[in-house]
Amino acid sequence: MNVMKKLLFFIFILLISIIAFGIEWKYVTDVDIDMPVVIKNIAIPLPVPIHSKLIMNAHEIKGFKGFNVFQLGYYFKEYLLPVKPNTFDMYLNFGTVLFMVPYLDWGIDYISSSGVYVGLYIPLAFIPLNCIYSSLQMKPSPLLGFNFGFFH
Repeated sequence: MNVMKKLLFFIFILLISIIAFGIEWKYVTDVDIDMPVVIKNIAIPLPVPIHSKLIMNAHEIKGFKGFNVFQLGYYFKEYLLPVKPNTFDMYLNFGTVLFMVPYLDWGIDYISSSGVYVGLYIPLAFIPLNCIYSSLQMKPSPLLGFNFGFFH
């Protein structure tokens, strides 16, 4: 089995165990796809996995926070209202890259009752970067990101 099959198998087993045994969620594994890597003048968005701890208010999920190992920074996602399963939940996400460079995203997630979610977001920090890139005649960064993940 290749690495991707093993990863998908692990995620499947984890999700089944969460659903079957009713484990209380404490953590989130989130994958953001927006940060481009330029290879031969082509910007390719790369997936960035982030493991975070849930922020709870009583028994309601307010967001999550953690350390982003791949981008070397802090990650904080806060939903505008407490999360309601099987609905669309809007959020603000902010953090740092390389410990100092701040970013801000605005987005919406659809979170299922099993804890799996998908969403779209606007990486607001890329809007001023695109102005700089265009003035330097470089390729622009994406203006829309995609994320998915699961609570566990």
